[in-house]
Amino acid sequence: MDREHVVAPIQGATQVIESRLEKRINRRVFAGQARRAGPWRVGADEVARRLLEFAPGDRFGFDLWASNDYGSTRWRVVVCEALPAGEPGDVVPDVRPFVNVLADVSGARRVQAFMAWLQSKNDDLQRLNAGEWGRVHLYSNRAPLVRLNGLQAGLLDSVCAES
Repeated sequence: MDREHVVAPIQGATQVIESRLEKRINRRVFAGQARRAGPWRVGADEVARRLLEFAPGDRFGFDLWASNDYGSTRWRVVVCEALPAGEPGDVVPDVRPFVNVLADVSGARRVQAFMAWLQSKNDDLQRLNAGEWGRVHLYSNRAPLVRLNGLQAGLLDSVCAES
């Protein structure tokens, strides 16, 4: 009988389930450092999954993408801050129990612009405070798509600098 080494979960950790199925599903943590990452396992539905754990206060970016035969059907990026166990917060798919959502961006063009800006920050989610995240979130979701098409990293930086 083959036994796996079982590691005890982190007390009060936020758990994230990453999943992928080629050309169909990609739910991944793209920024932030998990305190613990489990092995990839393929289920009966052929979807590969693994469990990541983040300690309270850790920030991470979660990419939720899905497609069908015609292309992308959903694309959403959520930047989260893990909360202590028992503290109320926001619900995000495949994340439990709750998190504080710092930014939530949906739609291919908006997500691409947001990701380009975040990449210019070297994916450092710890640098911005909650107010700055709020401004970036609002701008990313409300700016006309025409403005996002020519997005430069400096544009969202100027949004963060506004008081």
